[in-house]
Amino acid sequence: MITYETFYRKLLTMYNIDKSQNNLFEGVVQRLTRDRRVHISLIGVAVFFGLALTGNQLVGAMITRILQASAILVTAASLIKSGVTTLLHHRRLSIDLLMSISITGAVIIDELPEALTLVVLYNLSEALETIITDNAQRNVEQLMARAPATATRISGGESQVIAAAALEVGDIVLIQPGENIPADGVVMEGESGVDQATITGESIPVWKSPADEVFAGTINGSGALTVQVTHAAEDTMLQHIIHLVMAAQASKSPTQRFIDRFAAVYTPLVAALAALVAFVPPIFFNQPLLNPDAGTQGWLFRGLTLLVIGCPCALVISTPITIISAITRATRQGVIIKGGAYLEAVSRARIFAFDKTGTLTKGQPKVTLTRSIACRNNDEPCPACLDLLETAYVLESRSKHPLAGAVVRAAESALPARAYTPAVAIKSLAGAGISGEVNGQTVVIGSHKYFDRNHPHQPELCQEVSALEDAGQTVMLVNIDDDMRGYLTVQDEIRPEAASVIADLKGMGYQTVILSGDHQAIGHAVGTAVGADRVHAELLPDNKIAHIQSLKERGAVVMVGDGMNDAPALAAADIGISMGRSGSHQAMETADIILMADDLSALPFLVRVSRFANRLLRMNIALSIALKLVIFVITVMGLGSMWLAVLADTGLTILVALNGSRALRFDERT
Repeated sequence: MITYETFYRKLLTMYNIDKSQNNLFEGVVQRLTRDRRVHISLIGVAVFFGLALTGNQLVGAMITRILQASAILVTAASLIKSGVTTLLHHRRLSIDLLMSISITGAVIIDELPEALTLVVLYNLSEALETIITDNAQRNVEQLMARAPATATRISGGESQVIAAAALEVGDIVLIQPGENIPADGVVMEGESGVDQATITGESIPVWKSPADEVFAGTINGSGALTVQVTHAAEDTMLQHIIHLVMAAQASKSPTQRFIDRFAAVYTPLVAALAALVAFVPPIFFNQPLLNPDAGTQGWLFRGLTLLVIGCPCALVISTPITIISAITRATRQGVIIKGGAYLEAVSRARIFAFDKTGTLTKGQPKVTLTRSIACRNNDEPCPACLDLLETAYVLESRSKHPLAGAVVRAAESALPARAYTPAVAIKSLAGAGISGEVNGQTVVIGSHKYFDRNHPHQPELCQEVSALEDAGQTVMLVNIDDDMRGYLTVQDEIRPEAASVIADLKGMGYQTVILSGDHQAIGHAVGTAVGADRVHAELLPDNKIAHIQSLKERGAVVMVGDGMNDAPALAAADIGISMGRSGSHQAMETADIILMADDLSALPFLVRVSRFANRLLRMNIALSIALKLVIFVITVMGLGSMWLAVLADTGLTILVALNGSRALRFDERT
């Protein structure tokens, strides 16, 4: 004997329904059974058919019809109230009012089964629309649920469980394996993998060790972490994302604003047209107002049917569901879109402009070569090269410049056990380098241009350094007591995904441009490496804005950047995209879209989900208009019915809502 469970499993297998889809289906059914509108409809149906079975014998046919009509109007009471209230208070014809007129009219002309069908299916479609919209918006609730209610604070060697909202900047908290991290902070002790999918969309846990940053709402892995809180509960990255997503869902895209304006004009036109269809033929052409017989439709019936099919339900509901679903899907991928307007605009853009440092590159310079004049070893650093690195380290360790940080990291890696004599008499060379005394010797570290002007050097060395600069390296020359000792080369590493992302964008028809403040040679070297169409280097923020304005003459421009100096260009572009993890506060505030994981490969995903959402919008609009035109013609010819109009309107509304919600499950691989 086949049990219900066996049949149910076979059904899921037969139709290839996975667990998540099954859970979604069961959730929809459960929520429908709890919806008040569904309950009222079921009661109305039960009363109507109960009277149909027993009313004629108990109270007579006339009283039964009156009771059935009353049951229908009571079932539609909230719908009628909503329509009348909108008309009286806002002086506007709403969808609810059109449906109310159709229902009331059908009752008046004694088309009770059609009127009941209209009430039930309309209530059902409204309930389904609410559920579909809630499913798209539930991502915000899931984000909120990720923030734990309590935290274990360590103070004076003792631990205490307190409300996470009570944590203050500087507090020390202990996060055990498997716990949600309660606040943004920096790891003080311990190492562990942390699931950051909530914030950055990364599917693989990120390894955290002392000095690494962690975010509220992420999940600690297998190791205990001691974290110092850096942001209050209301100022965490998770809360920032929640506010952005809520604001994005509340905003309206251009298509949605157009549909709203269209519906405001379209709805009264439909009502006027239905009135003309209902009354002009009977008044001026002696046509029947009511149905003359069971096989012939009167013009009042046709007018009421037009009201049903003319309701813009499908147009009005499909756009917000599609936009919200697409924004929610992007959020799960670590892409925060601040509004539907930006989602739609991405696919219409023609040019992607990129900042270089921190965007196409990692923004962390790395020493790639240490070469002493006395070096005779071309394969590995010799003692003279290591001494040169040590001297540079002693001086650069007193500087906060990014290039100095590269030297410090290289020395700490290559010379971990050496003891250093601190430098004294440190002087900055006005953006060209640094000087100071190390072990009684005067050391100068500077750029090639500075050395050309102030420290003459051999032509062979000059040619060697120039060749390195032409290849995109930044060269730091070292002079000790007016004796040229050698140089170090530093280069910002290109993000490993940059070249493939540029190629992907070009394959989708976009032009790619680099707008960099760095030297021409470095900018062009990076441009060549990643395959950009054009490179503009040595640009100040004002120059970047001018280039953006020039590019906009060829089409809409997307600007991708990360730093404070990129904020003006992000604002000037049609769409500004900021890196999230490494991006400055100003850049993220100015940008329209944020890549939380600093992963450029999210850009092709963003383009594809934008194009997919726009296709769904166009598909739903075209389907809605086409079907309504067909039913309109059929109805005016007297070949339609209110059953057909109800099924077409309600079915179309549910269809476009489900179609729009497909963006929530968008997968760029398919």
